[in-house]
Amino acid sequence: MKNADKKLWLMRAQAAESVLEEMKATRQQVYDQLTSTTASYSGMGGTGSPDPHKMDRLAELDEKIDRQLDEVIKIMCEIQDAIGTVPDLKQRAVLQCRYMNWKRYSSWDQIAEKLHYSRRQVTNIHGYALTAIVIPESLES
Repeated sequence: MKNADKKLWLMRAQAAESVLEEMKATRQQVYDQLTSTTASYSGMGGTGSPDPHKMDRLAELDEKIDRQLDEVIKIMCEIQDAIGTVPDLKQRAVLQCRYMNWKRYSSWDQIAEKLHYSRRQVTNIHGYALTAIVIPESLES
């Protein structure tokens, strides 16, 4: 596997988590719509309670979100295991920041500051780390 392919493989957690976050946002919007109450005018009816059938659909959405969360966790475990194959601790630290803690360290500069290296050193270490990382063939797809 080429280094460019390894980068894409390592970035799967970010993509999966982005999908999860969007699913959660959608779920919240649906929930808000189901539970919002409209003004009840005399003779207009309307109890303000959500339709049970729609709440069942919301539960289905919750199950899909749970499955996506399971997928995110599975992917993160695979990536963590692969990062563990890198023998050099500096290289492992760069990979950890870049691919597992991307929300906290979203730029090379932030990683460099965290690890007390220059930006150039961090990107060089990253290149060596990509060469060193072993991604099991069974997980390459």
